[in-house]
Amino acid sequence: MQSAVRGGGMALRLLWLINIALGIYIAYIAINPGGWTLAHMATGILIVALLWFLGVAQGLTKTGSLGLTIATFLVGLALPIVGMSQLAVKSAAALYGVQGLHVVLAIAAIALGEISVARYRKAVALAK
Repeated sequence: MQSAVRGGGMALRLLWLINIALGIYIAYIAINPGGWTLAHMATGILIVALLWFLGVAQGLTKTGSLGLTIATFLVGLALPIVGMSQLAVKSAAALYGVQGLHVVLAIAAIALGEISVARYRKAVALAK
């Protein structure tokens, strides 16, 4: 399980960086994002799955936090909902607000993932 959590943490970091770059490209550079939007959404789904895995993994340890597990699920659920709602927004001002919220949730996702990995590692170290 330790190697799965370590690999999941590294994969979360890499996918998060890729997804942030794709999001910036789609929002500000691409004239016709097309397939890049699908790539952004696919990597986002993987990020949410990894976030949930890491939240559950730390929650299953002896010193795991139920609150942190719930937070990972709530942020993981809100992230794609807010992301998909960008497609329905018509005004530019509202779109910037929704995009800002989406970025804040993405930052919260990486932070919760890092916290989950750190808590898992600490719990494993204490168990030895």
